[in-house]
Amino acid sequence: MSAARPLRRFGAAYALGSILGLMGASLLFLENSCRSIESSLLEEFRIIAFLKPDLDEGRRLIVEEKLGALPDVAQTRFVSPQQSLDALKKEDPDLAESLALVGENPLPGAFEVRLDPEAVSRVSQWVLEAYGLTELADIRYQPVLVQAILQVQFYSRFLALVRGAALSLGVALLLGSMWLSGPKRAESGAGESSSEAAGVSWAVSAVGLAMGLFSGAGLSYLLISPIRQLSGLH
Repeated sequence: MSAARPLRRFGAAYALGSILGLMGASLLFLENSCRSIESSLLEEFRIIAFLKPDLDEGRRLIVEEKLGALPDVAQTRFVSPQQSLDALKKEDPDLAESLALVGENPLPGAFEVRLDPEAVSRVSQWVLEAYGLTELADIRYQPVLVQAILQVQFYSRFLALVRGAALSLGVALLLGSMWLSGPKRAESGAGESSSEAAGVSWAVSAVGLAMGLFSGAGLSYLLISPIRQLSGLH
């Protein structure tokens, strides 16, 4: 085996590893960013189920139990009329002052319902099922926020799929090139020397691939860091 052949294999493996490292680290960054955005959106998303007026404490507890028993419910929280008014004073003081002119607090009691992340796509069906509770006067949620969550979930899963496919393809190309260009028994003579040459070939390629992966990932970090800082991301 000539001295140039291991060097060529090292260079090819290093180049392939660099491409895979750069691509993989960049896709992983985008995937993690999508998950962070998804987490923030899910924190903001909730369904508000308004109660009919004049429900006593016993019926309210029954409604809370029924809501919690519906499919895909992660959490329910009762919000009293006074709590709703206090929150409105913080969010929109002018509107709160207008309501104060009415005299008695006109805001109804309500339940904040959080769904499992996987169930956001089924929120319309969930609302239809929840309307079966006769004690509820109205159910509201933000359709725009639902669409944003679904889009981010799609991008996150798509990026994970592309990252896995790119890694599998890169490994397959590396193994294929090593197999096709590996030392042949007829050229190397004895079986012992052939095995030794093959071991050297695999070791050189593995080292080149590993170094390329680290280099590509490092380059991705160097490129992403200043862009994140300029964009105000943390």
